[in-house]
Amino acid sequence: MQSVLLLTIVTQSFIATASPLVERATPLSFAEKRPQRVSYDWTAPYVKDFIIHGSCNATQTNVLRRGLEDAVTLAQHAKEHILVHGKKSPIYQKYYGALPTGAVIGWFDTIATANRAGVTFRCDDPDKKCATENRWAGHWRGKDAPSETVICDVSFFERLPLEDLCSRGYRIATGKVYSYWGADLIHRMFHVDIVGQNAITHASHGYQDTLKLAAGQNYTQTATNTDSLIYF
Repeated sequence: MQSVLLLTIVTQSFIATASPLVERATPLSFAEKRPQRVSYDWTAPYVKDFIIHGSCNATQTNVLRRGLEDAVTLAQHAKEHILVHGKKSPIYQKYYGALPTGAVIGWFDTIATANRAGVTFRCDDPDKKCATENRWAGHWRGKDAPSETVICDVSFFERLPLEDLCSRGYRIATGKVYSYWGADLIHRMFHVDIVGQNAITHASHGYQDTLKLAAGQNYTQTATNTDSLIYF
């Protein structure tokens, strides 16, 4: 009798489990309310592209994009040169003296790979400085818009791409380093708060003055000196 009863219970259990009409177990209340885990994306705020304002026409936009690519190329190569050769590089010693390499690498890496969110280039003249200042090629907007740089029309007529650096007989000791888009835009980006962080200065002016700074007692200033970073 017990065997028959046990068989009946097992059979009913099997039928109930197989039946589509049987209600499944309800989850516990705390399990229903528990939120799903969302993985943390630490790169979410990163923006890889510089912003080119709608005031720039198609031609200006293309020229600026190419110039910004030149700026990144220069910064990336400068960083990698230091990473490979370190302080032993004669070129590094020429522009930075006995300065440790870390800070300089960091500034070049900021141009090459840092978050570009908000860094904006525009082609209109909201502050009327292109119109009123003699031959200004552009300017940082300062407190009015600390993430914005205005590129004046003069730049589009006079700035050259990186591949023209050697084709026109350019010499770094006597040439105008800011004649090239890449160097000029690095300089302008360092003025922007979120790039230069109000740390980049103008401790020297011109090629010879920059070399004197590196060779002198104040060589530590080269780490944040615009011309030291640009000429290198």
